[in-house]
Amino acid sequence: MAETKTYRGNCHCGTFVFELTGPEITAAHECTCSICYKKGATWTFPGESSSFKIVKGDENDLKEYLFGSKKTHYKFCPTCGTSLYGTAPTMPPGMNMAVNTRAIQDLKIWDLSVNTFDGANTGAPYEAPEFKGEEPPAEIDGGKTYHGSCHCGAVTVAIKTKPLDETYDAMIAECNCSIDQRAGAVWIYASESQVSISGAENLRRYDFGRFDWSFAFCQACGIPVVRRQLPKTEEDLAAMDERRRGFMVRMKDKTPVNLRLLNGFDVSKSGLKVSKNDGWEACNPQYVNP
Repeated sequence: MAETKTYRGNCHCGTFVFELTGPEITAAHECTCSICYKKGATWTFPGESSSFKIVKGDENDLKEYLFGSKKTHYKFCPTCGTSLYGTAPTMPPGMNMAVNTRAIQDLKIWDLSVNTFDGANTGAPYEAPEFKGEEPPAEIDGGKTYHGSCHCGAVTVAIKTKPLDETYDAMIAECNCSIDQRAGAVWIYASESQVSISGAENLRRYDFGRFDWSFAFCQACGIPVVRRQLPKTEEDLAAMDERRRGFMVRMKDKTPVNLRLLNGFDVSKSGLKVSKNDGWEACNPQYVNP
């Protein structure tokens, strides 16, 4: 009998905590379908020989998102937006549940091998929601406007920027800190005038950690959308260490937007130089797992 290991996982705010017992997780499954891509989720399938249980929180309090054929039920925390797991009752045992490896404690996502499934070309194609707002006012020489949305279309975005390809030289980043590993987002640090958001009233704001930033996601489908820097006084900045203060000052007028929102755009195939920021080690004080 194969050895098993018990993993513990949670949403970022700690309202929901689960335990998963099964074979050691050395690989994650990535799907290119519209919902998995926008969530940035990577999955592990517990299987018949594994067990999964919520040890804190009530499953009925999780937010559920269904779409299309409504065969898969995506569960996420309504407070912090963490995607936790999905269930597909009509699927055979071993394939009827998937747990988001990004929510598992102490599991370094970048160290896992990744198996990719081409869900984007399976079933009916995703119909991208139409952008419903005003175009960004920024004037950018040679610029291009990209449109995108959360999955359900309650929030739509437009970003005006230099072309998002191998020639782009400003910062594009993903991070493995406690919130960003769970979000699976890839951030472009655009100025406020480069970004237009329609349906902002459908966003849920989540403040966390040292309260430097707020994080906002669609309340209906859970897709991470944008981050905002929270106001700081000169005294607040003076009390920070040099690294943290420098980042806050550089990002003061920036509006980080999740590039996974962009419709018809695949970060991995764009040629963009994406920085991997090791927030796992760099963020202090360290996040405490519940």
